[in-house]
Amino acid sequence: MRKIILPLAVVAMLAGSCTKENISRLGDIVKQDDHGGGSGSGGSGSGGGDNIPSSSVPDSVMNAFNDKYPGASVREWKKLDNGNYKAEFTFNGEEWEAIFSASGDLLKEERD
Repeated sequence: MRKIILPLAVVAMLAGSCTKENISRLGDIVKQDDHGGGSGSGGSGSGGGDNIPSSSVPDSVMNAFNDKYPGASVREWKKLDNGNYKAEFTFNGEEWEAIFSASGDLLKEERD
């Protein structure tokens, strides 16, 4: 009997912790993918946002990118729908993507 009651108690506690507020926040997280969400207007490729020239990338982002990936060859910069910046580039012979906040914080990086 104890073997049944303990798991049921754990499930009940977990179910009770799923408040409407937590579920709402989870929904916000799911809606906002790492690429900024949406399809953007005029953007191409995955992740939404708009393609921009490197001259439109803030200095804080460009400096952070160059410090992290010296000598990288950028194929494309995007300003994402959520205000972040995404670089698609080649670094040390491999294809990469990196997302930076407008203040230059590296938020995500991945090899393709």
